[in-house]
Amino acid sequence: MFFTYSFFIFYFIGGISYGITYESLQDLWKLQNYDNRIVELKKSFKAMPLRKKLLKLKDEIIKQRDELKFKQDELEETRKKLRQMERTCRDLTFMQRDIETKLYSGEVTSVKELEQLEKKLNKIKNNKGISENLTLELIEEVEELEKQVNEQGNSLKGDKRKYKKYKLKYDTEVYKIKEELFKTEFAREELLENLEKDALNIYEDLKKRKNGIAIALVEDGKCSGCFMNLPIALENSVKSKQKISMCENCGRILYWKGE
Repeated sequence: MFFTYSFFIFYFIGGISYGITYESLQDLWKLQNYDNRIVELKKSFKAMPLRKKLLKLKDEIIKQRDELKFKQDELEETRKKLRQMERTCRDLTFMQRDIETKLYSGEVTSVKELEQLEKKLNKIKNNKGISENLTLELIEEVEELEKQVNEQGNSLKGDKRKYKKYKLKYDTEVYKIKEELFKTEFAREELLENLEKDALNIYEDLKKRKNGIAIALVEDGKCSGCFMNLPIALENSVKSKQKISMCENCGRILYWKGE
């Protein structure tokens, strides 16, 4: 329930009557602008395009880092297998030389022993051939993994440089937002120091019930809060600034900021 008087309005909250003057209304309009701007600034942190880009790039860096670690581990394990296979080839080569030395030195005269040595030599040669083929395969695998590790590492370095570049821009934007937020909150606190308590109670009550918008502008004959057409007499009354009125449809306080 409300009653309209020249330069004054009575408003009832919980059965208690509060008053608001036109001078206080102007301060409330400033307060609402501060509150709206504070909400916008706080939302802007999460809505910043660079923030989303940084989060996406960070996920990509973590993914690439994990993939690089996996490839590095795989490369190290393959190198280990290659070293073992190379040792096996060397051992088989030494064994082959020893047997060939015995065979062609004339030291062994027994036919049976010669046959055993030749059989053993053939087996060693066969194993050596298999080991050499495996060694070649492992060399190729190591080379391919080294290539992949280098490419992955370069890609990761590139993304890290890009992240640092974006982070610098992001931090600059965040600083500007925080600076404006601080100034706005400080101006709001200064305004509250001189604002009438009754006027603030009215504002806070309407703000709570009207989705954060307690005061609506009169624009093109409509209430900016509910977008309903206002009676001409009510519109003229608000524009004259001789009366403080509320929208008959949504109950918000009407404000005219034109001349």
